[in-house]
Amino acid sequence: AMQWIVDPPSISSSEYLPNLLGWNFDDIYGEFTEPEEADEAVRGLAGLVVLGDAWRSVDVFNALNVALQRNSLGFERSRDGGRNSLAYFARLRCLELIDSGYGSLIPDAPSGEDLKAILHEPGFVRPELLLDTAYRKLRAEADAWHDERAAFMSQRLEEGRHPDTDPDFWKGYVARPVPKLPTTSVPDAYKARQHRIVMVVASVMIGVPIVLTTYVATWWIRRRRRARTE
Repeated sequence: AMQWIVDPPSISSSEYLPNLLGWNFDDIYGEFTEPEEADEAVRGLAGLVVLGDAWRSVDVFNALNVALQRNSLGFERSRDGGRNSLAYFARLRCLELIDSGYGSLIPDAPSGEDLKAILHEPGFVRPELLLDTAYRKLRAEADAWHDERAAFMSQRLEEGRHPDTDPDFWKGYVARPVPKLPTTSVPDAYKARQHRIVMVVASVMIGVPIVLTTYVATWWIRRRRRARTE
């Protein structure tokens, strides 16, 4: 990462925003990357986010996007591989940061909408329907967790207590439970969408004839009644 910062790549030579790992998007499904290597990259990048200011780094989350798509550790590679739902979340975080005025450390990187345009989007079936809502819910839960923890810390710090010197500093603190992440794979999302389409089509095919039959039968009964009264 330090070498990448000291001697950053050029945007002009890449279709997408270059990433800290130097991995090419031609191998986005990890056919030439060992799952263990991708998993280690994910853990390392996540560690940067937890420990420091990488939470506000477009470049770190862009690298997480790439690494998660290649991280097939524990399941089949290629179409069933890659944690694309989490990779999509990493990309959404990049978009949040860009909207907040952050950018890439690459000197010739664009900003704003132009920067968004060169972020690689993980392959997923209608992610705006399946994942965007989940992401907003998870972000709200994360903000609430942070605010509650910060409020607990602030009260004790104002009392002159410090977690490094007070063994009871965290006594009484109850953290929110860790939220569950979506686990839908690309194939499962595709199958679910196809199933919904089939159900809608079946409902229309069955429902329309029933409605028409009911309408015709009602019209016929009313017509017969009028004929009898005349």
